[in-house]
Amino acid sequence: MRHKTETRRNFLNRMTPGAVVFEFVNTVVMFFVLFICIYPFINIMAISFNDAADSVRGSIYFLPRIWSVESYKRIFASEALIDATTITVLRTIAGMVTNVLCCAMLAYPLSKRRLKGRKIYFAYFIFTMMFGGGLVPTYMLYRNLGLIDNFAVYVLPGLIGMGTVLLVMMFFREIPEEIEESAKIDGANDFMIFVRIYMPLSLPCIATIALFAAVGHWNSWFDSMIFTSSRNLQVLQYLLQKIVTQSETSALEQARHGGGFRPSAVSPESVKAAITIVTTMPIIMVYPFLQKYFVKGLVIGSIKG
Repeated sequence: MRHKTETRRNFLNRMTPGAVVFEFVNTVVMFFVLFICIYPFINIMAISFNDAADSVRGSIYFLPRIWSVESYKRIFASEALIDATTITVLRTIAGMVTNVLCCAMLAYPLSKRRLKGRKIYFAYFIFTMMFGGGLVPTYMLYRNLGLIDNFAVYVLPGLIGMGTVLLVMMFFREIPEEIEESAKIDGANDFMIFVRIYMPLSLPCIATIALFAAVGHWNSWFDSMIFTSSRNLQVLQYLLQKIVTQSETSALEQARHGGGFRPSAVSPESVKAAITIVTTMPIIMVYPFLQKYFVKGLVIGSIKG
């Protein structure tokens, strides 16, 4: 530790005045950017833990003025919360795993120039990125496939994402072909090469698309509202969205029958803030473990096509 401190001091002593100014400005700018990124989350957390009646006064920035957990009590008082959380966790895990595997398996052959008809396949999949059937035809298709009120509606439609396939395909192309040729000499087939060579070497890219898929499934609620009616299949985000709607409706009814707005222990704004914290905390807790792979996966996967 002492050696590192001395090395740092010697380095600073050799810096020119221009370099010192640059380091100072760069540090100030980075702290400013860090503050801009973190402050909204801190502000929302402060509002969520503040008394709803007091929040109407405003001027809550970093810390709650009057501590209260009534908004969180309103959220966790829902009887369907545990079931919705379970469905959401299962959906996130199943959707993430299947999406990563299917996209990687599709990207592997498309990354090989020796694949016959490769351009036709590629154009066909790119075509799906440009056009969609719309909500009504999609609902009719899901109904004919038996996906309505079925847990599979959360997983099957998202098996393949062409944007994800392109990212993985670019990463696979960075792997030297000599490794594959050496494996074939040793008797490995394409499946063994994919599982034992390409997947382990593509861990940064796999972690990146896994994070994308997990966040997408965790935050999704619209498909639960449209394609499911069973209470046992409601996801957490849709349940929380209904809680927000109920809070707003209660506030409007209170204002209508009470002749004006009367602040209470819970308000739509405080519930929204609490829901924001509840829904983002799991992703925030997972992200640090994948951060080192996240940046590397994006950079290496986009170097060359």
